[in-house]
Amino acid sequence: LLPDLNAEPGATVGGMSFRRKKDKDEIVSFFLHPSTSSSSSSNNSNSRNLVILGMFGVGKTMLSHVVKNDPQIQNHFDYRLWVSVSGDFDLVKILSSMIIDLQEEQVEELGSRLLLPPVPDKLSVTIRMFQNLCKKKRVLAVLDDLHSFLKPQDWEDFESLLDASSMFGIIVTTRNPKVASTVATLSGLPTLCRYLQTWPDEDCASLILSKLGSVNVSNPSKRKSGGKTSLEMKALQIAEKFCQGLP
Repeated sequence: LLPDLNAEPGATVGGMSFRRKKDKDEIVSFFLHPSTSSSSSSNNSNSRNLVILGMFGVGKTMLSHVVKNDPQIQNHFDYRLWVSVSGDFDLVKILSSMIIDLQEEQVEELGSRLLLPPVPDKLSVTIRMFQNLCKKKRVLAVLDDLHSFLKPQDWEDFESLLDASSMFGIIVTTRNPKVASTVATLSGLPTLCRYLQTWPDEDCASLILSKLGSVNVSNPSKRKSGGKTSLEMKALQIAEKFCQGLP
């Protein structure tokens, strides 16, 4: 049995739980407004990669989740896929996971309860199946938590499978700068690398308070003359000592 690479984590977008709106808007724009300078007439000329780099816990997965489910992205792409890599790049496992997502989306699109065919074991058949499912479609794929490449050429092999009749948007999240460098250096597609900074202590403290649900941190009537309530001061101390910029 394949591991559940398609399991996509939930994310709370409202309120204090999501503070990457500027990042999200710029990433959405990157995929929706590709450069028109390319002389190629194929849809593949608009394919592109995005690498989200940052330390563990900084919010890479949540940002990718929010981008994937943005209404503009939903309208722009025919299919949106999620692969929880959480390890080294394995072409067969990644393609198999993408095929499962593509099959499920196409069955849902047809409003059918067809029995999905099993993912083949043979690489050549898997590749052919993947390319047929993507043919002449716009596909967004998130490869979440990619640790490393066993061979740098693995990324070139993956890109070579992307059918020229299709348009792909590939998002890679990683905490490894070498992964970002490999994708940016070896990719034949326009590639953007985005480094996520840690949160300011004040933002982490506000998130702590919002989770308590009993304090409105923006309400001046609840503040002392010095500016912060005792609870806010406690939250800030916790953020400084334990959060270290991680939400």
